[in-house]
Amino acid sequence: MDAQQAQADQQAAEQAGRGSGARGAVRGAAAGALIGEIANDDASEGAAWGAAAGAIRGRRQGRQAQQQAQQQAAQQADQREEATAQQLKNFKNAFSVCLEAKDYMVKY
Repeated sequence: MDAQQAQADQQAAEQAGRGSGARGAVRGAAAGALIGEIANDDASEGAAWGAAAGAIRGRRQGRQAQQQAQQQAAQQADQREEATAQQLKNFKNAFSVCLEAKDYMVKY
């Protein structure tokens, strides 16, 4: 189960930030068109510049989102491993107590 969960977390981390360049380009084009129209009555040139700037900004934000998602996935995997190790330790201790109560010798 842990391997499946880790794989799912990794896939989600890889998907984070996908399409952010295109979304940034659309937002930048809209803002650039508005500014271009106001500044020099040329919305198309403003849209082109805005789309380029928006795409760059969007890709940068997408990379940051992907890095954060990967770090979070790694932290969650570490926490699951620690929890599993603690559960195994607790089981071994309980098992040892039960066997020692019946005069068996147990060493881990």
